[in-house]
Amino acid sequence: MVRAGVVGHPSEWGRFSGYNEIQKPRKRYSLIDHGQLVALLGKEGMKDLISSHAAWVDEALKQESKARDVKWTESIAVGSKKFVEKIKEKLGTLFLSRKVEGKEGQYELHDPQR
Repeated sequence: MVRAGVVGHPSEWGRFSGYNEIQKPRKRYSLIDHGQLVALLGKEGMKDLISSHAAWVDEALKQESKARDVKWTESIAVGSKKFVEKIKEKLGTLFLSRKVEGKEGQYELHDPQR
């Protein structure tokens, strides 16, 4: 929504935004597997993840070009193979044709035409 000009910073988008999910993790009904994210990024824990994430976003916002990263903007789910396959299963029969692709612990569930 920053690219679209709706908000000036991802923190303004609301409680359920990916940015706020990392910066202010909920204890229940979380949308992100924080433990897996910490491990994938090689961080020492949540405090390290939170500060690094804020710095990455702030640096990205300073850039003139706010290009989309299709992995995050077009995927249905991103994470470990087990996590992505679990999401696919929970989505049910409408998602049977969707593909789980990736390698080295980083997988995506996306539409078959991609």
